[in-house]
Amino acid sequence: MVDYVQENNIATLWVNNPPVNSLSSNVRQGIYDGIARANDDPTVKAIVIAGRNRTFIAGADIKEFSNSDGNISVSLVEVTDQLENSSKPVIAAIENFCMGGGLEVAISCHYRIAHHKTRFAFPEVNLGILPGATGTQRFPRLTSLRFALDIIPSGRVFSAEEAFDNSAVDKIVDDKVYEAALNFASTVIDKDFNSRRTSKRSPPDTDLLGDLVSKAYVTNSKRFKELAPKYCIKAVAAAAKPYDQGLLIERDLAFQLFTSGQANALQYAFFAERSTSKWELPGGFNWKNTNGRPINSVAIVGSGKMTAGIVTCFLRAKIRTFVFNTTEMANRQVFINSMNILANDRKKRRITAEEYYIYLSYFTYAKSPKIIAKVDAVIDDLPQDVNIKRDIFQKLDRICKPSTIFCTMEIEKIASATKRPKMVIGTHFFAPANVMRLLEVEYGPETAPRTVAAIMNMGKKIRKVSVLVSNRTGVVANRLMGVGTDQAVFMLEDGINDQRLIDNCMEDFGMAMGKFKTIDIIGMDANVDVLRKTLNEQGYDLDENRNMVRKSLNNFLHSYTYYAFFKYGSRRYPLFTYELSVLGKKGERNGYGYYRYTTENRQPIYDEEIVEILKNYRKRMGIQTRTFTYQEIFERCLYSSVNEGFKILEEKIAHKPQDIDVMSLMGYGFPRQVGGIMKFAETTGTERIYEAVCRYNKLYPDQPCWRPSKLLERVAKENIPMKYWGQIANSMSKL
Repeated sequence: MVDYVQENNIATLWVNNPPVNSLSSNVRQGIYDGIARANDDPTVKAIVIAGRNRTFIAGADIKEFSNSDGNISVSLVEVTDQLENSSKPVIAAIENFCMGGGLEVAISCHYRIAHHKTRFAFPEVNLGILPGATGTQRFPRLTSLRFALDIIPSGRVFSAEEAFDNSAVDKIVDDKVYEAALNFASTVIDKDFNSRRTSKRSPPDTDLLGDLVSKAYVTNSKRFKELAPKYCIKAVAAAAKPYDQGLLIERDLAFQLFTSGQANALQYAFFAERSTSKWELPGGFNWKNTNGRPINSVAIVGSGKMTAGIVTCFLRAKIRTFVFNTTEMANRQVFINSMNILANDRKKRRITAEEYYIYLSYFTYAKSPKIIAKVDAVIDDLPQDVNIKRDIFQKLDRICKPSTIFCTMEIEKIASATKRPKMVIGTHFFAPANVMRLLEVEYGPETAPRTVAAIMNMGKKIRKVSVLVSNRTGVVANRLMGVGTDQAVFMLEDGINDQRLIDNCMEDFGMAMGKFKTIDIIGMDANVDVLRKTLNEQGYDLDENRNMVRKSLNNFLHSYTYYAFFKYGSRRYPLFTYELSVLGKKGERNGYGYYRYTTENRQPIYDEEIVEILKNYRKRMGIQTRTFTYQEIFERCLYSSVNEGFKILEEKIAHKPQDIDVMSLMGYGFPRQVGGIMKFAETTGTERIYEAVCRYNKLYPDQPCWRPSKLLERVAKENIPMKYWGQIANSMSKL
């Protein structure tokens, strides 16, 4: 996996481990042996390390973290020491990606030549570990403590230009990196390079250590439920000590992290994310045996809050994007919003000025339906009105080419209203679409396998993590986490006077945002839409009663009809959010929701008015309030979602628990250091969760989310490991 090639007096070690030249055990051994061979050969005067397929070394092979094949190989630490201690100068020819262990290899070389488009990073922190092969000690010595404390605890990607500005590379070239490295090698032959040995240096800014460390803690404070960012800061700070001392600290911290439960969960989350691309359908169709047409052009129909975010996803992927609305003003507003999103990316140096204009060039107004007749896919972002959607897609069905795919969450209704049911599929973007990486793809009863393949590939092209599910109960991620939100509202209705207690409980656990803050961000209307759909299935028309509200708010809020919504038949509904919506509270969007928001600062502010509204609500509904323990808040918000996750598996809506975990992580900010809602169930213990679910089912028989999943019951009673949950669910569905 490492080819040794000598040309004149320069030896080249070609790393050849496609597709990304990861640092597998064989690669490490190959580099180690290659350096030894070159040092023993008197005809070799310099050494170049390069990667085949125009890629240097993208990082370690993390499959080896937990899977050992018994192959005894040198460690990465031994490789980096071998490189630095080489008696002959070693030059790294860096292209494409230089990440993690690959960057540790590069900074152990004596010189570094990089292509101008190379991307660098130490992403180990995202796997719950740190750059433990001398990376935290060599990088600050090569660059500075300031730069290392920016890069290593955050795991952020940085450009070749930034690398050069901070002395991480010695030269940037536009093309022919290997040739440039060979030429550079010829200029350093027989010259003293002892000062280029990174471990012999000291960071240039050790006098600023205290201030720099304090700033790093503040910058990374949002991630301090995770151990890795804190440990990365401690390890980098140790670079101010003599190298041998700093190395001992790095190794101790690395061991603590590697053996922690967080590292296991974060690495599980990494592989779970990768596994979503290996989709399967009933009938044996899957990602291996089914190809879809490439999506090179799309039309986005709508001008809602999310439209611009969806549009920019396609612009960044350089996919021709048409925006179709009935008015030119709506089209123009989508363009302006998309332009603002890209301008913000440019301001934050996520994209260059050149990329900004290139992306915008892929935007096109569609002033009439005929303009989008030849697009490969139509994406629905229309208002939640089935009649409007049906009318528009019937018109598009007559105009668009037969192979055009229709993407809408009203799959069965649009499929039945058009002549292309096999080309109708669901795509649900999560807000804000330009930031959230999750794309939920839903197939209907008639969706063709090739349609699924096309849209799953499209998701990859626009850099989304696409999760394939069956379309039966609406957005699966919303169903999964929505039951926990319902529990939060019930507890507020039943006695908790301060919504911050519930939000703090969830945020202390590690959620990106508490339940009520999430409702405000998503918007009250979105939550009411879910309630509307549920009640419509029960025969109630929520919109009809909204008209009653407009005529006489006070009469409606005291009416029997309103109470009927509160508890229809044997089921209770979380109606307090609907009441706030009726009272004009829309959430963060208009400054009033469960919290207040100002135009100057969009941070949530406690609103005492909510307490008064709650008191009146409880009085009308005849609710007898009580107190709640922290444990009950925790269990009801989380265990309800665990039970729902098992039901989703049991009903074969999702194929495997990893898909459910990815939806919880990427759709709702579930803490990555826990691994996801199903991984949380495994870690907590399914028997413990099942017992709690049964207990709450007896206490709250009017809340269907507590009816125990049969799959959870079996897994708990038989103590079945997580890796078999999907298989058990599949076997149960066949009984």
